[in-house]
This record gives sequence, C-alpha cells and structure tokens, in this order.
Amino acid sequence: MNKYKRIDFDLKEGKKVKLRFYESPEYKNLLWGGWFTVKVGTYFFDKFDLNEQRVIVWHELYHAKHSFFNWLFDSIRLWFDSKKIKWSTEFRADKFAASNCGRENTLKFLRKIKEFYQNGVVKYNSKTHPPIDERIKRVESFLCIK
Repeated sequence: MNKYKRIDFDLKEGKKVKLRFYESPEYKNLLWGGWFTVKVGTYFFDKFDLNEQRVIVWHELYHAKHSFFNWLFDSIRLWFDSKKIKWSTEFRADKFAASNCGRENTLKFLRKIKEFYQNGVVKYNSKTHPPIDERIKRVESFLCIK
C-alpha cells in the first residue's frame, strides 16, 4: 500500500486512537481493521460525519482486536461455509459498534452504506459482508442498545 499518515482520532471523550490515513485516490473508500490497526481513506472524512466515523472505527476496531483469533478460527473452520463465518464476524463487529456508539448512529451509517452500494459509490462484496438489509435488520433488533 502507499504511504500513509498516522492521525489521532477522538473515539470518545478521553479516548483517542491512531488511524492510518491513506490519501491516495486508489484507496479512497478504504475502511479496514485487522492485525491491530485501522486504515481509512479519504471517504472516511469526505462522506461521513463524526458519529458515522466513530461507528466505522469501533466496527473496524472489533476486527483489529479480534483479527488473530478470527483468522485462527476461520482457518480451523475453513471446511465449513467460510462465507457464513465471515458474515458472523461482521454481525459481531456491527453489534460492537452499536454498543459503543448507539444503535441509531450505527443504523444511520449502515443506511448510508446501503445508499452507496445502490449508487455504485462503494462495491458490495458478498464474500466478506452479509447483505446490508440483513445487517440493518439485526442492528434494529438490538433493543437494549440505545
């Protein structure tokens, strides 16, 4: 990947995290969490408000903090339906984001992503992500998360 800048991001009051920010147009829609880091592209700042950015970072932090365990778990279960395993990880990351940012902020973000998929701004990858409507439905069901 191209060079990046390390930036401090206010995750919540009193908590900052370091993000890798890639300015290259080639990585404009980059949102990635894995191996203990979160990487973002220009869309992170250009297309999302602060609450949506926080949802993204919490979601990706879930992946970053669980990447080794998930990799190991996925490797062991590779003989099963790996798509379902990856999808379940996405559902857990959505729940983690909702529990830290709120259900409504998470839904706002997911609905915006749905719009991006529909308008071709971001390409949907069914191998790694469950259908957006299913993700929205699951977050809507988190009644105990405000």
